[in-house]
Formats: sequence, C-alpha cells, structure tokens
Amino acid sequence: MRHPLTFYYLDGQEVKPTLDAKKWSQEFERAHCIVAQTDVGSYWVSTVFIGIDHNFFGDGPPLVFETMIFRNEPNGERHSVDGWIERASTWDEAALMHVHGVAWAQQQLEGLPPTEG
Repeated sequence: MRHPLTFYYLDGQEVKPTLDAKKWSQEFERAHCIVAQTDVGSYWVSTVFIGIDHNFFGDGPPLVFETMIFRNEPNGERHSVDGWIERASTWDEAALMHVHGVAWAQQQLEGLPPTEG
C-alpha cells in the first residue's frame, strides 16, 4: 500500500514517487507536464501529468495523468464536458488515453455514437 502523502514527479517521461513535498514541487516546476493538447473543432482535448495520485481507493497503480475534454465557447472560454475525464498511470497510457479523447470529440462533431475505449 502506498503512503498517503506520496507525491509523483516526472523524470523525462518516467513517473517517480517521493514523500518530500519540497523535492516534488521543485521537480514539478521544471518538468514538461503536458502530454498532448489538441483542438478538435469546438472541443479541446488536454492530457497532462498532475503529480498527485487520483486513485483514491488505492487499488492498482497511482493515477497521475489526466485527460479532460473541454468545449471551446464563442467568447473564448473553455468549459469541461461533464463526465469526460480519464486518468492513467504512465506517459504511454496517457498518450493513448489522449488519442481516445480526440476520437470521442471527432465522433461528437460527426454525430456518431461514442465507442467504448
């Protein structure tokens, strides 16, 4: 079981744990945390490293990457699409998750029913 105060940082694209909040903040500041961000018509798909485990039940690996889909509003604001958020444990999983998010957005624009990931 993971320690509840474990933070995560990136060493390149590799996720590293630490209990040291100062080390985490320093590493987090200099890391490249954006996996991918893609505009798809009126949607914006964003996949980033978040550095804190969002696997709140502790079953399985830490979930430290997040993909969210936003709607681009005419006034320039972005609003998250309700219910569309996915999380992953590794950079590679996050990159694939981003591809799935982009496909979902494209399907929405084309009026197609969503497919299961």
